[in-house]
Parts: sequence; structure tokens; C-alpha cells
Amino acid sequence: MLSRITARYGLDRKALLILAAALALRLGYGLSLPRELFHADAMAFDSLAWNLAENGRYGVDGPTAVRPPAYPFFLAGVYRLAGHDYGAARAAQALLGVLLVWMLMRIAGRLSEKPVVPVFAGAAAAFYPFFIYYDNQLLSDSFLTFSMTLSLLAFIRWKERPLSWGRAILCGLAFALTALVKTPMLPWALWILLAEAVLSREADARGPRLRRVLAVGLALSLPLALWAARNRRSVGSFSLDNHGGFTLVSTIIYHQQTKAGVFGDSVRNDPFFLEAAELPETERERYYYGAARRFISEHPGRYIRECAVRFKDLWRFYPRTDVGFREGTSRLVVVSLLTEPFLVLCGLFSLFFLLPARRLMYPAPLAVLWLTLLHTLITGQMRYRLPLMPFLILGAAYLVPLVMKRSRD
Repeated sequence: MLSRITARYGLDRKALLILAAALALRLGYGLSLPRELFHADAMAFDSLAWNLAENGRYGVDGPTAVRPPAYPFFLAGVYRLAGHDYGAARAAQALLGVLLVWMLMRIAGRLSEKPVVPVFAGAAAAFYPFFIYYDNQLLSDSFLTFSMTLSLLAFIRWKERPLSWGRAILCGLAFALTALVKTPMLPWALWILLAEAVLSREADARGPRLRRVLAVGLALSLPLALWAARNRRSVGSFSLDNHGGFTLVSTIIYHQQTKAGVFGDSVRNDPFFLEAAELPETERERYYYGAARRFISEHPGRYIRECAVRFKDLWRFYPRTDVGFREGTSRLVVVSLLTEPFLVLCGLFSLFFLLPARRLMYPAPLAVLWLTLLHTLITGQMRYRLPLMPFLILGAAYLVPLVMKRSRD
């Protein structure tokens, strides 16, 4: 019985050792951290989640749609079970990190018959330092990384059995989860859905596959529509969140202050934000969007130059050295240079030029292109590359047997 289960889910001895190492590293690092939060975003997520867990209301001072709901609801679930305990939240995210490692091994096993490919993918993800770090921060980045990898695995499983209603529905729900973690990922899901609709019409004129595509779309749309309807009823906005306008203002109009890490201090008494604070949430979102659009139209040259800076910051191989990090800037630079150049360069090359299963894997390079464009136009940091790293690890893993064969020859 146990052997059948382990064989079905790819849990051989090497896989179990990798998963055990992943769990130990994440839990060990989490235990070394103080019971406090270090990021303003983490504090915002924590406040939303604890109020939801304690009072059953999504919002601190009243109903809000300022953040998409998936990650705060996840945290709230942990808090309902364990109390307001950061250690419990970090442990729960460590378990998701282990699931991420397992999912990557399952996907890698579909890319190549060489056993070294899933082993490398799993080991790289288990020991990747920034996965370990962000799995212990109360930020949505790690949860988004998990949900995007889950979406890719659910998509591949559906493509393997395209007439399965169950797999189609699970695929749509996985994409919905991703959009409810980060709203700008909705276009990624919609482009994939459109591509599958076109491919299904070409492959099956009678329509059974197209009906499964429609099932994916329905499973994707229903949770989003329900949340948008809640926001319409609560704050007057049929949208998934009301955070985009503030992001545009802080990263475009106040680009220099945000980049220098002094945005909060520099705008505390800014009349622009004092006026915005008096507006209802939905009007405040429109106010921010309008200001950002005017700034871009009035300063196109500056905006283009700052887009180039954001692109560089997104794809750089090591963190900025002009700011201090609690973990130590020099240490982060060394760790980054040991991992980022190989994973990024080899992963990108493999994703775009080598992977044979393009009908299964095209969501991965599509995500790379979309997030690169998004963070170039709005806000770019190494941290926002994290959700792409599982895909880059898969690409790099596919190269390993090719490099080994070439070295033997």
C-alpha cells in the first residue's frame, strides 16, 4: 500500500530526502527569527488576517478591498487554528514551500526521462536561499510563487487528459487562486485560456475539448466574480482589489523615494496623500490612477528612463549594495552570485529555446514575459522575480543532462 502511494506521487528515497531537507531548512530558519515583522506589507497582511480570524471581517477600520483576498485568508486560517502566532504562520508557509519542491519534481519528471532532471529541480528549489527566506516572511510573494507553480502543474495535468472535467475545473480554480493572490496575474490566465480555445477548435471540430476549455473559464471566473461582487457591495467597486493606484503613485511619481527606501517618511505630510486620505477607498483609487496617468503624460522621458531602471532591478543578479539589509548586504551579494546567474541565464535559455513540451510548458515563458513587462512599467525589484524562479529552475534542470552528456563526450 505504502509503496504504491510513494510510487504514484514520485516519493522515492531521493525525493523524500530532498523534501525532508526543504522542510528542515525552512523550519530551522523560521525558528531563528524573532517574533516580529520586518516589512510594512507584512504588517498590513497581518492586520487584515488577524481581524478576519478574530472578528470575521475583511478590513481593519471597516470593509476594504485594498488587498486581494487569497493570502490574507490563508493567514487567517492559520491564526484561527494557532492564534496570533507568527511562528505558526511561518511553519504553514514552510509546508507550502515543501509542496512547491514536490510540484517542481513532478513537473520536471514530465519534461525528461532522465532521473537527474527532477532530482536537480527538487534540490535546487529545496536549497534555493530566497525560497527559504520568503517562506518565512508574511508576504504574498511566497504564496504567489506557490500558486503559480500549482497553476502550471494543474494545467499540465489537464493537458495530459484534456477531456477530463475534473482536471479542467481544478486548472481553472488554480488560476483563480493565482489571480486572487495578485490581481495583475489575471491576464496571464486569460491569455492561456484564449490560446487553449484556439488550439481546441483546431484539434476538435465537434467541440468536446472546447467545452472543457469553457469549464476552465467558468472555474476561473466564478471565484473572481464572487469576490468582485463582495467588493461592489462593501466598498462600491466591482474589482478584485483597490491597491493598484497606490502602487502606481508610489513607484512612478515617487520612484526615487521608493527606490531609496524613504517613501513612507517623505510623504507622511505630503498634501497629495493627505487629500487622498480624506476620500472613500474607491474614489481614492481613481484619484491615484489619474495622478499616475498625468505624471506619465507630462514626463514621458523620465518615465521611460525609470522603466529601464526597473527592468534592471528586476533581473539583476544580486541585491543593491547602496542600501542596507538586516541579513547583511555582503552576505546577500555572495549568496545571490552563487545561484542567480546560473539559474536565470540557463533557465531563460532553456524555457525559450530548448524545452520540447511546448504545448505543456508555454505558460512558463508567457509568465516570464508578462511579469517582466508588468514590473518594468510599474515596479521592479529582485523580490518580484521570485514567482518566476520555479520556472527558471525547471529550465535549468532540463539543461543538466545535456551538459553532463556534452562533458562526457
